[in-house]
Amino acid sequence: LMGSIALLRQAMYDARWYAAGGNKEQSDADLQALNSQLDLPLVFEADGHANMLRAARIAKEFGLSFILKGSGDAYMRLADILATGSPLIVPIALPEAYDVEDPFDALEVTLGQLKDWELAPSNAARIAEAKGVFAFTAQGLKDPADMWPNLRRMVAAGLDSATAIAALTTVPASLFHMEGQVGALRPGMLADLLSTSKHLLA
Repeated sequence: LMGSIALLRQAMYDARWYAAGGNKEQSDADLQALNSQLDLPLVFEADGHANMLRAARIAKEFGLSFILKGSGDAYMRLADILATGSPLIVPIALPEAYDVEDPFDALEVTLGQLKDWELAPSNAARIAEAKGVFAFTAQGLKDPADMWPNLRRMVAAGLDSATAIAALTTVPASLFHMEGQVGALRPGMLADLLSTSKHLLA
């Protein structure tokens, strides 16, 4: 981890040097490409709440703004993560229940794993309650059919259904500056329609 962070920071310092005149000394396609992307919405995929905070510190060091894609455990350090001001990408995938029927297998499951299984469905609700901005991602779902059942579990854990639908539509469109093309039903927009006899999250 220390080496990865050092390499990332060095790449950012090299890109800064290259943009400030280093390109006159040498040509580097990688640094040129990196600099050309820095004005776009930047997503940092951070595995776990601790790495989300590390990524936010790197963003601050270089004057960048990251959209932090977490692994669903932001609730563990939520106040600190939201204090960074970074929008979040929250996985719809939830931890699967552990098989603890056999007492010997049960000994292999830690209390932390059991608490994460219990609390992960409330992660999005806690972010919303704390006024955090977040969008959902289906990345990590083993079966796409699990999307709606998982969303319903999140709603049952306290997430407002309107907030859940916004996290699938208008919020991601806004985060990626595509609100003029997708995310809502208006003339000229790209849209997929889903008609249901009951509420989507009923």
